[in-house]
Amino acid sequence: MTHKKSKTRMLRRSSGIIGCLIACIVFLTLTSNTVSAEEPVFFNIKLQQSVDQVNWSAVNGVVETGFTMTLDPTVAWYYLDVKYVDTNVPLSEGFYGFNLTSHPPGFFEYWEERGVNESSPPGSWQAHMWQIINGNTPIFYLHVEADQEMHLIDGLMRDWGGDDTAFFRVNGDYLLGQYSYNGTVVSEDGNSSTVVFSMDFRSQIWYRERVKVGDVSLKQSNDQISWSRVYGSLCAGFSIPVNASEAQYYFDVRDASFDRNLSQGFHGFYLSSYPPGYLAYWDSKGVNASASPGTWQAHMWRIINGSAPAFYLHVDENQKYSLIDGLLKDYYGYLEAVYRFNGDTPLGEYSYTGRVTSEEGLDSNMIHMFFTLLNESTGVLWVDDNYDSSTPGWGVTHFNRIAAAVNASVNGTIIMVQPGTYEEVFTINKPVVLCSVWGALSTIITDEDATYSELSSTAGHTVQIASDHVLVENFTIERFESVVLFAATGNHDAPNISHVEIRGCRIHSFFDCMYFSEMDNLSIISTSFTAQYDDTPIVLTNVTGFVLLQNDLSSYNFNGVSLTGCRMGYVDELEIVYKRHSGVMVYNCSNLSVAETVFSNVDENALYVTFSSDVDVKNSEFTGNYYGVTLGVNTTLFVENNSYSGNDRDINHAVRINDQKLYYSEIQRAVDNAEEKAYINIYPGNYSENLRVNKTLTLQAVTDASETIINGSDVASTLFVANDSDVKDVVVERLTITGGHHCLRTGRHRSVSGLTVRDCVIRNPVEGVAVYVDPHNYTDASSPRNGTYIFVKPVVFINTIIEGGFLYQYWPHEVYPV
Repeated sequence: MTHKKSKTRMLRRSSGIIGCLIACIVFLTLTSNTVSAEEPVFFNIKLQQSVDQVNWSAVNGVVETGFTMTLDPTVAWYYLDVKYVDTNVPLSEGFYGFNLTSHPPGFFEYWEERGVNESSPPGSWQAHMWQIINGNTPIFYLHVEADQEMHLIDGLMRDWGGDDTAFFRVNGDYLLGQYSYNGTVVSEDGNSSTVVFSMDFRSQIWYRERVKVGDVSLKQSNDQISWSRVYGSLCAGFSIPVNASEAQYYFDVRDASFDRNLSQGFHGFYLSSYPPGYLAYWDSKGVNASASPGTWQAHMWRIINGSAPAFYLHVDENQKYSLIDGLLKDYYGYLEAVYRFNGDTPLGEYSYTGRVTSEEGLDSNMIHMFFTLLNESTGVLWVDDNYDSSTPGWGVTHFNRIAAAVNASVNGTIIMVQPGTYEEVFTINKPVVLCSVWGALSTIITDEDATYSELSSTAGHTVQIASDHVLVENFTIERFESVVLFAATGNHDAPNISHVEIRGCRIHSFFDCMYFSEMDNLSIISTSFTAQYDDTPIVLTNVTGFVLLQNDLSSYNFNGVSLTGCRMGYVDELEIVYKRHSGVMVYNCSNLSVAETVFSNVDENALYVTFSSDVDVKNSEFTGNYYGVTLGVNTTLFVENNSYSGNDRDINHAVRINDQKLYYSEIQRAVDNAEEKAYINIYPGNYSENLRVNKTLTLQAVTDASETIINGSDVASTLFVANDSDVKDVVVERLTITGGHHCLRTGRHRSVSGLTVRDCVIRNPVEGVAVYVDPHNYTDASSPRNGTYIFVKPVVFINTIIEGGFLYQYWPHEVYPV
């Protein structure tokens, strides 16, 4: 995205809404006790960032929530500027300084390393920066230009370097943490107010922290009285038949699903693509680069070039959503005018991009919305197995086979299928919205009597999807014939597609129900699955950006959902019951969220995650499973706010530090990431590891030694305490420690004073002995050692079974078997 100037919007109408928004601002504080209507108030401020001042992207958050930004220490500079901002009144032209008011611990030490301190040479940049970090002079300025365009200007570069145009910037290795700033702005009529906002610089934002979008549906009207649904979906795109004689069409939110509350206010969406003839259409109305500044045409020119929002998703105080027109809001000041476009707008596909911000101040990933405008007379096709050549529109708009309608479609066509049983297998090879009129129970697509040749042509699917922007809604899809063995629907042999949705369907199969691979942007919503006992209803491989929402997987199968090599997935409100192996199996995936899902009566692992990272499961129910949550190897998993009952083990083969929500599949990873004196909580399981402990920690099993076993290979000791440095007061509890070249060993010449081993079983070393305490000639006291007090604190073994030998070695007495 190229950098665009940001112009403030002066919103003078709908004062009741503005007042409500003002009341909700968290980080905006007015200095005076009485707030008049003319005092300048900011809201809906959005910032953008760049590393090259050419390509810009949004900064997480808005002024009401505070901003959050990740920094990479290998990047020299990050530049910050205003993306857009709303105010209630125009501001006086000028530079408004913002001073630093709070910072994280270590801030002055960070700048001390760069020569910034009270002794910095007068006139140097360091001396000026010393004033900045002490809050005595602005760290940045808000520059308001005569036409109300606004920019963030760097305080050091302006006041010391003399550059009034340099964007505010921070180092890539800037000290991470929370900062706050304040400054005073003045309206054109002379009233002032103080603006306060915060910035949180972080090294990482976890996928689980971001807003996840489940679904958004729209409704339309041509009179704003009678409304009907817009066919299509957020994932696949919306198809809209239009009539050029209609003055305007209005659009609003019908329903929406997010995984958390959104920040109140307006979330902008920008036009990113349009069909041929669109610019010429607006040029005929005076909307072009030569439009007079300050006119609606000039603002519309910014909209159609993607530098101003075409529409907003508005969120009110009750988390109700509406679609607000960008021109009417930003130019005319109407805050409640729903999105609209003219009936004679050029036909074709339009795409929009935007993000929404949570109440916590973090943005969603980029949301894409697609609208395809169709000719009202030809944009909808009809299918009924009773149609024939005597039917009006036969072969043009009316067909008796779904495949024939698909072949006759243009991009975005809506295909409406009447009730019936359609014995056909087919490929959808163009963007369409395929809907049954009366729902899945009465509208069946089946492969009954399909031949080997027919099924081979669809890669074994009853319905093969081989195109972008496809919605299949409200069908029963059957896959029974064994001449080719593959899933009922999917994109087998049709990789690299995107924006596909299956909604409201019933999938019945003697094999897997659904298989998608090598694609992005997939949604499976409100669909039920019935497969055989050794098959898997949903199989996704190398799919990026997917939603599994409100699906029923209650038939008895092998796995419920199999995810391999997938990224950026949202699994929500599934019913996963009676599985022979796993409810959800996750292999080599990242950035996945599982929420509000029921796992019940799974014979092995309800949720099994292996070779995966940044995966989370929350607010889910695990009941009557063998294992609830199991971590395999090389995996991190966030686990929070789940309920467990009747499982043999609630959490299996998992380790966490203290009471953190992050779990590791390996004990060593938890040890490496723990602070001194932390508790390493080890859940039941068999851990094949050779551990190194070089800090004061407590390693404790959550249950007992019989269920929590560490088995090392003979390359090293299974548990080696203090191999690199002295380590005191290590505690080992309720563990079985086996294998290794010595099961438990301490470092030679190292102090392990206070080592306590309690309620453990230590046995069966591959080589060596079970326990080998080896201070050798270590001295930790001022007097010569005589072998009586080897450590300051005793090394103790309490209620512990040791089988395989215990050696204690101390020079000059050498080896002492115990």
